[in-house]
Amino acid sequence: GFLGFGTNSSISDDYPVMWMPTFPGSGSEMLLNLAQSLTGLPVSGIHAFHGKQCLVPGTLMCKTHYPADGVGAPYEYESRSRFSTTSIVFMLRNPARAIPSGLNWLWEKKYQKASHSMKMPLDYWRAMRNETFETGVFSIHKWKAMID
Repeated sequence: GFLGFGTNSSISDDYPVMWMPTFPGSGSEMLLNLAQSLTGLPVSGIHAFHGKQCLVPGTLMCKTHYPADGVGAPYEYESRSRFSTTSIVFMLRNPARAIPSGLNWLWEKKYQKASHSMKMPLDYWRAMRNETFETGVFSIHKWKAMID
């Protein structure tokens, strides 16, 4: 796996939230729980309370699927300027499993299925796999560009 830290801030009462871009199946929930247990500070995810908890001062980390959430549509507060002034913890544990898991989640969302309840059809997987790698939606290089 790969775990990288990039930061331009120090921890204080008004430190910015650390964004944690993840793929489904990468172990992000475990890392969030560990960070909260070690620090005692609150952590959140972009889908909790419509992402508003991520903006509350004192929140240590916030899980996001940017830039892939909603097939590349970022939330308004997940802008390039916000990322350029904050810390990022990037975790990618097994892209061979995480990317199909992410695409399956998008399929479930598109067809209004319960999350993590079904497997997408093989034909859909092949089409999405090819499209995804051509468009670079899951590109690590996008995050590298934001960090640099």
